[in-house]
Amino acid sequence: MAMPAAPEDCLICSLIPRKYENTDQRKNTIMRLITNVLAAILTISTAAWSQSVHGMDCYVGGGISFLSGPQILRDENKMGFNASGGIGFDILPSVSLIVGVDYTAFPKNESQARQEVFQQMPAHDRIGSGISIGEGGTLSVLTIAGNLKLFLGLRDGQVTPYIVAGAGFLSTSIPDVQASYLYSEQTAVVVSTYNPIVLPRTQFNATSALVASVGAGVDIPLGKTNSMFVEGRYAIGFTSFDNTTYIPIKLGMRFGI
Repeated sequence: MAMPAAPEDCLICSLIPRKYENTDQRKNTIMRLITNVLAAILTISTAAWSQSVHGMDCYVGGGISFLSGPQILRDENKMGFNASGGIGFDILPSVSLIVGVDYTAFPKNESQARQEVFQQMPAHDRIGSGISIGEGGTLSVLTIAGNLKLFLGLRDGQVTPYIVAGAGFLSTSIPDVQASYLYSEQTAVVVSTYNPIVLPRTQFNATSALVASVGAGVDIPLGKTNSMFVEGRYAIGFTSFDNTTYIPIKLGMRFGI
């Protein structure tokens, strides 16, 4: 299956000067930028931690996720779900630093898998009802990232919108799809058995890369130290085969500890 061409531009890539026309040069420049951002976040957090008089906050959340690219993954996987957790604290009255872990899973598209099996079946066995799709094929994305959240106004017990940006590390995994189809052996007596077949997903499995995200949300206070939030982001992982992009939308809670 041919890989789709890399997109000419993306939200994060557009920040890189056009003189970096070579794809590898642009990707290396973006990775250096993210590494510098992570170093800056670490420096800021260390300084803020030593001076902060506020307690820490615990974040938990979850929701749905949509694959944006590459196209081959959009074809092979469906809308997914996400779960996240993290800790953070205020470094300024309207700025919070959060270190979080996010897990996202995109289940396989069984209709697409059936089409792949059908194309590999002998002509005389191409009976749709004889195809069985088993385990595998779920794309898992795990990220660890530092995030800066800027509140657009003083919270003071009011509903407050915010913008957020983060950078960190991403790991993807997707096991091969185990499938089978009904095979009719042409002998003196026709014998039908299930012939196993594997749909490889090796090119997307066990990949690690840098990741960056931007987004916005709304913080809804629930008392003095707790709040609920609704947030959406655009995330891009600079994976080797092609940039992996997705949009997680989550509902979460912040607990003061």
